[in-house]
Amino acid sequence: MSNASARLRRNLAGLAVLTLVSGAVSAGPAGASSEHQQRAPKRMVSGWLPYWSLGSAVRSVERSGSLFTDTSPFWYDLVPNQARREVVVWKGGAVSSIPSTVRRLRSTGAKVLPTVTESLSARGMAAMLRSPARRSAHVAQLTRLTVANRFDGLDLDYEAMAFGGTRADRDTVKRLFPRLVRELERSLQRHGRSLTVTVAARTSDADPNWRVYDYAAIGAAADRMRLMAYDYHTTGSAAGPVAPLEWTSAVVRYAVSRVPSRKVQLAIPTYGYDWVSSLRGTCPTGVRPRDVGRTTAQLNDLAASRGVSPVYDRRTGEAKFGYRTLYRGKRNGRTVSCTATRVVWFPTVSSTQAKAKLVGRYRLAGIAFWSLGGEDPAQWRALRAYARTL
Repeated sequence: MSNASARLRRNLAGLAVLTLVSGAVSAGPAGASSEHQQRAPKRMVSGWLPYWSLGSAVRSVERSGSLFTDTSPFWYDLVPNQARREVVVWKGGAVSSIPSTVRRLRSTGAKVLPTVTESLSARGMAAMLRSPARRSAHVAQLTRLTVANRFDGLDLDYEAMAFGGTRADRDTVKRLFPRLVRELERSLQRHGRSLTVTVAARTSDADPNWRVYDYAAIGAAADRMRLMAYDYHTTGSAAGPVAPLEWTSAVVRYAVSRVPSRKVQLAIPTYGYDWVSSLRGTCPTGVRPRDVGRTTAQLNDLAASRGVSPVYDRRTGEAKFGYRTLYRGKRNGRTVSCTATRVVWFPTVSSTQAKAKLVGRYRLAGIAFWSLGGEDPAQWRALRAYARTL
């Protein structure tokens, strides 16, 4: 998740073998239709389960478990300690919830690959990566964590390392992070576990964004790579689609030119942004309208409460609507008011369908959702129908 995605977290708090078709199949067209109806959907879905809304995220997996290959509870963080060494800490609420959550997720047939994020700058990560001893200690800790909790593997979502430090630090991260990934993958493999690495979106070798991610080297070292294809527009930017379809397709094309497509999961959003497009008048004390992130479910409810119908834009593959909010109150002892005109862009069921089709087009491992629990429930029926065609 990008820095903007991290802000969204604060605001709001993938592939198995096709199941055999049962029953006899006739040779005629009617039989073919019957076969299509009975065919189990291909498991092609993954996603993150935020610790701040874990219950609703787990229920999303349980309701559509036949689609899931794996799941990633958002549970751990790599931080520096006072001895200037790196330790993995728990951030997911009650530790006692781990066994029951793992059981519930695994009962759907999905593997459990908890996510580890990191809070190191480029300088801090470069220092760790340059030290074989510190890399080895990090690999050992992550392996112990995985085996002790009987996880099926891990998902590394290391993003802070793209920021801070010098260009030389970031070059070191780009060069040595794949070595850490390879060492961890081999360690986990010895225990029958797997490693997924999450990377931010790039569209070419020359793309200056997120240059610490060497797609080819990471893809060669990891079992799977997730592409975070979102936050094209975000809070603080101009209003626009969060993950426009043309850009998402470009991200995928670049990734599969560097990494075997069977290793790539396309991560797509289940949230949108609500921007302030204009503000008129004088706002009361304490009123500061701002851009905010909201889940797709919340934005559907918002549109309904405002009596507006979102308009789906086929070109960008997202929906848009606008509304106004009037604020009245006191400022410096007098009654004042201001009106915020707001514009919302967010993904719909049609957005999810359009991006899911990239799985078939580019033979990807599947799609992953940031995040589960906030989606439009209607998307699961559409995804199940598409998964039966794969």
